[in-house]
Amino acid sequence: MVIVVGKGSVWLWRLDGLTPSHYCSGVARRKTTYYIDEGVLTATKMTAAATHRSESQLVEDALRAYVVDEGRGEAAREDMRRLLDELRARPELNDLDDEQTMALAVSETRAARRERAAKRRGSATG
Repeated sequence: MVIVVGKGSVWLWRLDGLTPSHYCSGVARRKTTYYIDEGVLTATKMTAAATHRSESQLVEDALRAYVVDEGRGEAAREDMRRLLDELRARPELNDLDDEQTMALAVSETRAARRERAAKRRGSATG
């Protein structure tokens, strides 16, 4: 096992030097619950055992690759920035109370998600 220390993080590398066996960072972790298809869960357990990683690390790495590495997280942030800019430009929104503001935010978020899903469906079929 080789220990590599970087800016605010520590990687513990397997002796093959190719794959990290554990990653520790200054980022706090939270316990969470997801409902996952039984077959996917079984495959996760088998892959974790075969790669000598915890299931949690395997799932976190997969989510990081999907959301961060492929830019989906940045796309979601851009959607939110665009939405906030559009809302700031609407003067009639300045007089809304908290409840009205939250209802509008939920409505606009759902609309943005529908729009993004429609784009994905369009690109998948075309």
